[in-house]
Amino acid sequence: MKAICKPSPTNKPIMNTFFVVDIANYRGWIETTINTDKAITDNLNNCLVSWMDGMTFEQYQAKHGGKLSIITQEEYAAMRAKYVLALQEDFNEISLDKYYEALNCLPPLRFTSQYGKEMFFIGECYTDNLYQCYVKIADKCYTALRAINTPRTDIFNLKSINHGS
Repeated sequence: MKAICKPSPTNKPIMNTFFVVDIANYRGWIETTINTDKAITDNLNNCLVSWMDGMTFEQYQAKHGGKLSIITQEEYAAMRAKYVLALQEDFNEISLDKYYEALNCLPPLRFTSQYGKEMFFIGECYTDNLYQCYVKIADKCYTALRAINTPRTDIFNLKSINHGS
């Protein structure tokens, strides 16, 4: 018989959500989730994975070549934050034509013109809160992927992202 979430002693199920991910090849998404009243320290292999028509994690793991892991929400948040940070590279110089092409392709977000400098974000999200950012300073133009809430001064200064170690 497959292990299904059992009610807690108080008859109020305490549900925990765990994420099933390929940690070695993480590219910004989860494979599926496991919702259970068990703790991460319990054996979760026989728990049902979400959206898989009664498949246990053990069966799902075998289907994916044994490369998946079960992690907590906190572990996933830390992994996701590191991934999003790694996506943000230094600003690259682009042509004025590319700058205006980007400005005209979608309605811009946060368009700002100040002291001879301009900046905007493309109006379509890349992932999470990251958008392609464009900057024009005098006759030079730049672009980089940045969080939509990046301070304007950081953008106008073409500030690099500290990726840590």
